[in-house]
Amino acid sequence: MHPSLEVPDILCLIFKCDLTERDLFNCSLVCRVWGIWAPDVLWSTCPVPLQGALRLLYSAEKTSVVWDGQNILFLRIGDIEEFHWRRFLARSNKIKRVTVDCKLTRASLNKIKLAKKTFHGEPFGQLDTVKTNRGYVAYETIRLLTAPPLTRVFLSSTPLLEDGARWVANNMPVIAPNITHLQISLSWRDHRPELSRHLALKYLELCYTEVRPHLWESLASCQLLRKIVLAACWHSVALDDSSGWRADFVHFPALRTLNMRAGSPELMLKLISRSRMPILEDLWWDLKSWHVTDGWLDQMVTRLKLYSPRLDTDKLYHMGPGGHSESPYIEIGNIDESGWRQFLDLSNRITTVIIDCGLGEAGLKHIKLANQKFNGEPFTHLEALQMEVDDGQHKTLRLVTAPSLTSVVLLSSHILPEDTLDWVANGMPEIAPNITHLEIPLNSRQIIEISRYTALQHLKLRSVEMKPRLWESLACCKRLTKIVLMSCRKWDDGSDWRLDTVHFPALHTLKIECGHPRVLSNLIARSRMPVLECLRWDEYGRPAKDQIDHMAAQLKLYSPKLETDTLYRNDTAAHGDDPLDSDSDNSGW
Repeated sequence: MHPSLEVPDILCLIFKCDLTERDLFNCSLVCRVWGIWAPDVLWSTCPVPLQGALRLLYSAEKTSVVWDGQNILFLRIGDIEEFHWRRFLARSNKIKRVTVDCKLTRASLNKIKLAKKTFHGEPFGQLDTVKTNRGYVAYETIRLLTAPPLTRVFLSSTPLLEDGARWVANNMPVIAPNITHLQISLSWRDHRPELSRHLALKYLELCYTEVRPHLWESLASCQLLRKIVLAACWHSVALDDSSGWRADFVHFPALRTLNMRAGSPELMLKLISRSRMPILEDLWWDLKSWHVTDGWLDQMVTRLKLYSPRLDTDKLYHMGPGGHSESPYIEIGNIDESGWRQFLDLSNRITTVIIDCGLGEAGLKHIKLANQKFNGEPFTHLEALQMEVDDGQHKTLRLVTAPSLTSVVLLSSHILPEDTLDWVANGMPEIAPNITHLEIPLNSRQIIEISRYTALQHLKLRSVEMKPRLWESLACCKRLTKIVLMSCRKWDDGSDWRLDTVHFPALHTLKIECGHPRVLSNLIARSRMPVLECLRWDEYGRPAKDQIDHMAAQLKLYSPKLETDTLYRNDTAAHGDDPLDSDSDNSGW
């Protein structure tokens, strides 16, 4: 090894050059010198799981507790010795990003508090970002991680109870006055949450929160606030009562973006009528948030023209079913032969396309007429398709479906309409029979069969209720090697099965993320996967021990290549970091 590669300053510069967590971990195993400096960079640049940091206290033990249908991981810490406390302080004060993936018992928090008083020192002194996984938002844990350098706090979508809401609203901005990004869900039982003390706040996301007048008015104190996102929020009846407002209007001098996802349709209008946003430039909502009538929209546009002159209000009338003003409709006029030839020449060079807009009915008719009149098919060399919005019709998707297509990812911000799903299930595999990668969002009421995708190898289903009809249809995909189920829910396991067992001759990887624990055990009981080598779930979908026992017995009989002992190891089963699953869930997409 060259001597320069043993100089700490040079090593740290190299280690900070966009290396992944796995790369840094491998670097730490190269030699003794690298083993000193690579972990330091790893802890200071990559997100560190909280349980990994607390395990430095040596006596920390993990205990899994089933709560509200989820397996919640609690960390119990024994007596803390001075040596272990000093080692914990040295490491924790290098950490800049923490992911909360466990809860601490009250006794454990008291042990940490006692160690602070006895041995002195504050942990997490350089912490910049705190992010909590779903189900792990706890007032005591947030309090432990609140440090003066903190600038970004993401508390997932789990509602904070009253004590936690008060801490975030009152104490956190005092200890950490430079917080610029905040994601929070406030419980409806806390009637007066306010965020007026977060004076440095620039980005705010409210999740599953009832927006009341005092909460909205408190944001006027955040003079630097530039973006507000309301996710699955609803309006309080107090918004309609003028006596509940302390001011005639709420002034947002720096607000540029106001977004709403899956919220109450009245909320946007009520807030805009009470707000003054002089530099607002971007306003959008999605399909689940808004079924707007012309009268409401006219009222909103009238106010925005008066008090938000920078906003292009004409776009609000052309949002269409997709909703996003960032993804407008494209209107196409009459097409002449010269323009059609140029379009064909360009489109037939494209191999990857992203659908980021909708096409109006008139525009689609003009394209069809030009196709018939001047001949020629567009997008003949297209291989990968990603749809980020949906215009309520499958015709836009049909326009870019070509025989050469091999990868399709549907990432629309809302559930796809039935005609689009019907096209994906039946029309698309007929035109593009060589599709190997497919990702689809579904809801509990939608039923789709994927039996016509005979070349399919990788499948990802999001927000799906895994019903027997869908799972049985996958048996026709004989080349299917990997299935990823995200946010899947259980179903009523009755007499809907048409087959005793579903056979997957080529499946070697099955993953479930943020799903119900019973889904995986039910599917394994009905499936035969002779070459399965990798079975993974995350902390939200981990089955109970008796379910793991049942699965292990089933898999020993019908999946001999799978090492069933790994199912009992929480560290390996929870996160999917395994050589057998080295390919990304998005590979080829």
